[in-house]
Amino acid sequence: MKKILYFVLAISLLAGIVLISAGCSKTATTTATTTPLPPGTPTAQGGDTVQVDYTLKLSNGTVYQTTVGTGQPFQFELGVGQVIAGFDAAVTGMAIGQTKTVKIAAKDAYGKQKSASNPLAGQNLTFVITLLQMQPTIARAGFTVQVDYTLKLADGTVYQTTVGTGKPFTFTLGTGQVIEGFDNAVTGMNVGETKTVKIPAAQAYGATPSASNPLAGQDLTFVITMLAINPAQ
Repeated sequence: MKKILYFVLAISLLAGIVLISAGCSKTATTTATTTPLPPGTPTAQGGDTVQVDYTLKLSNGTVYQTTVGTGQPFQFELGVGQVIAGFDAAVTGMAIGQTKTVKIAAKDAYGKQKSASNPLAGQNLTFVITLLQMQPTIARAGFTVQVDYTLKLADGTVYQTTVGTGKPFTFTLGTGQVIEGFDNAVTGMNVGETKTVKIPAAQAYGATPSASNPLAGQDLTFVITMLAINPAQ
């Protein structure tokens, strides 16, 4: 089945529908040049919606197409077959602001059968890609999240809540900003999802109560609603 990749461009190349991948492999083999990322940097993964600028060059170095400077970056969802295999594989693992140059073999681009509707078939292509934005579908380490929560003690008493205050709690997952049990509970949540989680003292505030740590020694219940997931900048 042909997969059509729609690029919305200021320039009119084939009415904006410029690239198709016919008979491409699901698993891409590409050669990439990029800068290594610091440990813990959030990166684009399957299911994320991403925006990129790209420049497409033919095997002879000719620039065939670009979004750079048009003000109209290309947006697509990773890992669902919306783009050619090589392009999808190249963007996966990129961080916001990162630029990657990737050479994609014809078999992972547009196949071998050239036609009027598939002029790039049979060519090895070079893409220069810059990741501009990414929006994950689920919360994961390295991303900032906004949640509402209600904290209940073991006897059911409401100790604290952000619900109705207009001041949701914002933090970055996987960086030690919150107690372990809360971090684990929020990881994997979707926007709009509500979760009730019981967190043992060992994953909350420890075993020794004090004036500065009154919740130590208590198993706690949190009711958490995911409000927003935004890329860490």
